[in-house]
Amino acid sequence: MSNPGKCRGWLVKSEAPQWSPDAITLSTTINVPTPSTYQVRIRVHFAGVNTMDGMRVSFPRRKKKPFAIVGEESEYAGEPLSKLYHPVLNYSYPRVVGGSGSGIIESVGKDAAQYFHVGEYVTFCSHMAPSYGGSFCEYALVDMEGIVKIPETETKEPIMSLAEAAAIPAAVWPAYIALFDKLRIEAGHSIFIDNGASGIGAAAVQLAHSCGVVVIAACDTKDTEFVKSLGAQAVLNSQLGDKLIDTVLHLTNGCGVDGFLSVSDRTDAETFSDVVRFGGALCLTNSLIVSQSSTLFTRQLSVHYVFLDGLYEHPVSLDQLSYVGAQVLDLWKRKAFAMHVTEVPLEEGAKSLDAVMQGEPPQGDTVLKMTS
Repeated sequence: MSNPGKCRGWLVKSEAPQWSPDAITLSTTINVPTPSTYQVRIRVHFAGVNTMDGMRVSFPRRKKKPFAIVGEESEYAGEPLSKLYHPVLNYSYPRVVGGSGSGIIESVGKDAAQYFHVGEYVTFCSHMAPSYGGSFCEYALVDMEGIVKIPETETKEPIMSLAEAAAIPAAVWPAYIALFDKLRIEAGHSIFIDNGASGIGAAAVQLAHSCGVVVIAACDTKDTEFVKSLGAQAVLNSQLGDKLIDTVLHLTNGCGVDGFLSVSDRTDAETFSDVVRFGGALCLTNSLIVSQSSTLFTRQLSVHYVFLDGLYEHPVSLDQLSYVGAQVLDLWKRKAFAMHVTEVPLEEGAKSLDAVMQGEPPQGDTVLKMTS
């Protein structure tokens, strides 16, 4: 296998206390290794820009001993549990940024060659813990389970634009898991989505609407018409704060919705659980609930999370990545959703990610375009 040599990409060099544009650096000397037996190296054309990409800059460093075996002492000072029964996901530094992308296969590992071939168009979800999986780079090293082929037309062109394809794994895959695996939505149900204009939120609005679910979504007032166009029956001003709860309850005759999908980095998800009916469910993609009361228990609410990185940490869940990718591709073919992407050059990676982290991105998804 040939080596592409040094290439350009955005790195997070060391663990940061929190996101800032200075946390990542555009390097011109990244050397992406040759793929191992179950890996594929992809020449990236576009990379999706997502909130989780910014949040990952402060995720814990990968350690030589990533988790404590039962009966051993934990190496994590301050952990609430002294013994850990499951691996803890830790991250390498320096590390290429970016969790999703699209491009053309450049080289293939021995066993991956049973499924993938050089020259095929693909979309992919990266394993973000290692150093070289990130999509904010001209080349990415990806485990084969995180890759989905893009079918080609008779003229050997991909059936969807590579810009759209790059945004799908980080936006639509989490929405699909949240709606159909966690919240178990079906026709006649109702759902509240706290940001219908974001990448995951816009995908969730469309997928839920296509299934006959009543969708109530919040967003900034400038995005109201956009979210309505996606299929939301009611669109609320996200700046209303706690008053949103009263409005959702009013719209549901005091019962509450069947499910609440939080796609925002919020600290008040427990408070917003009041929008959910008794025995309903919440699913969060970008935040955690630190319970301050017994409301989740007494109202018998189910709480779920979606985190794509975590699927890479176990063989059973790892296989689910390609399954979800195939299901989402089929839904795109059936026009259950469409992507709304804004292209920016690779050089604007830090600026574009900062806009996403500050809640000021374009409607839908932003993708970085590799210019070389």
